[in-house]
Amino acid sequence: MYDNFLLHVRSMCYGGMVAYFVFTIMRLVRHYRTYDSATARFAVVSSSLAMALLAIKNAARFVFDVMHIAFPRIEDMPVFHSPLIMEMMAIPFMGVALSALSRLTPPKGTELFVQLPLLVSLIFFSITGNELVMNMSFTYVAIYSVAVILSVHINVRRYQTKLNETYANTDKRGITWVLITLYIMVGLLTLWGIMQFAMPGLLSDCLYFPLSLIPWIFYSRRLIKQDFNIAAMHVQDDENDLAGDSEAALKTWQNAQFGEAVMKFCTDKKNFTNTDLNIVEVARAVGTNRTYVSRWCKEQGMDFSTYIAHIRLDHALPLLVSGYPISEIVTMSGFSSPRSFRTAFVARYNCTPSEYRTRKQA
Repeated sequence: MYDNFLLHVRSMCYGGMVAYFVFTIMRLVRHYRTYDSATARFAVVSSSLAMALLAIKNAARFVFDVMHIAFPRIEDMPVFHSPLIMEMMAIPFMGVALSALSRLTPPKGTELFVQLPLLVSLIFFSITGNELVMNMSFTYVAIYSVAVILSVHINVRRYQTKLNETYANTDKRGITWVLITLYIMVGLLTLWGIMQFAMPGLLSDCLYFPLSLIPWIFYSRRLIKQDFNIAAMHVQDDENDLAGDSEAALKTWQNAQFGEAVMKFCTDKKNFTNTDLNIVEVARAVGTNRTYVSRWCKEQGMDFSTYIAHIRLDHALPLLVSGYPISEIVTMSGFSSPRSFRTAFVARYNCTPSEYRTRKQA
C-alpha cells in the first residue's frame, strides 16, 4: 500500500517535470530569435536539447510507472531501465552549454559529438540489457563531468577577468552563475547518491526529483536574463600599435599626458554615466589601444571596471549626503542596478550607502 502511494507520487513528479521542461524549452526558443551572439544561440540549443532529453526520460518513466502498476514484471525488461542512460545523455549537452558560455572563443557544433558513445550505449542496452554497457556509460559521464568542472572553473575566472578589464558595468554580463549552476548540480547528484545508498527506492526518488529542478530553474532564468552584448571583449589591438611595445613605447601610457587624457574622458559625465561604456571606446577616444589603457588602470591599482566605479562613486557621494533617493543616485551615477551600486560602495567604503548617509547626516 505504502509503495503504491510512493509510486503514484513519483509518477506525479515525472509528469510535473515533463511539463516544466516543455514550458522552459518554449521560453528558450522564443528568446533564441532575439540573440545575435553565436555563443548565446549555441547555449540555448544545447540547453534545450538537454531539457528535451530529460522531458523524454521523465515521460518514459511516467509511462513505465503506470505500466508497472498493472504489469509488475515489466521491471525485468531492459527497456524499463533505459531512461537512466537518457538522463546521463543530458549531462554532456549541459556540459557543452556551460563550456560554451564560459569560453571567449566561438563554440563549435562538433562538440555535440560527445553524445555518440552514450547514444550507442542507449540503443545497445535497450536491446540487450547488458550491465557492462551501463557501467561504461557511468564511467564515461563521470570522466566527462570532471573535465567539464575543471575547464568551466578555469574559463569562468578568465572570462570574469577579461570582463572586468573591458566593461564598466559587468553585473548583467557576468557568468559566475554558470559556476553556481555547476556546483548546485554536482551537489544534488552527490545528495542523490547518498540517498540511494542510505534509503534506496521510491522514497529517495520522491524526495530527490523535486529538488533536481532547482538548478534548471536557476539556470534557465539566468540564461534568459544574460546580457550577451560583449563584442568589445573580442576586439583585438592593432598589431602596428603594439609593434613598438618597448621601453620607449611604454612611456606613452606611463607619462602624465596619457593619464590626463584617460581621466578627462572618463570623468566626463556623459561618458561615466554611459552604462555600456567599455575600454575600447576610451582607447579610441584618446588615440591609443585597449592594452595601454588597461595597463594604465593597473598602475592605479585596479581594473577598468573598478576605476570607472570609483569615478561614479565620487559623483554619487554628494548626492547621497544631499538626500537623493538611492534609486535616482544609481541612474545619475551610471550604475546599472542598485545591487551593483551597493556592491561597489561597500567594497570601497566598507559600509552600505544608507549607513554612510546616516553617519554623515548625524
